[in-house]
Amino acid sequence: MSGQDSTNTSRTNWAALETMEDEGIDYSDIPPLTGKFFDKHYQILTVRLYLNCYGALLQRTFLTT
Repeated sequence: MSGQDSTNTSRTNWAALETMEDEGIDYSDIPPLTGKFFDKHYQILTVRLYLNCYGALLQRTFLTT
């Protein structure tokens, strides 16, 4: 889909957003991230990295046994 195909227009004021300082961003509706969040997601990323690196090797090993 090209930009010409879309009939939706953005209602975002991009000029105002580009000039906004970081201090002007309201984070009050975002809950703080806890250690539990990072522990869980670190484990998921570790497993994905392991599978990406060793997945083909493990598949070949299982196919030959």
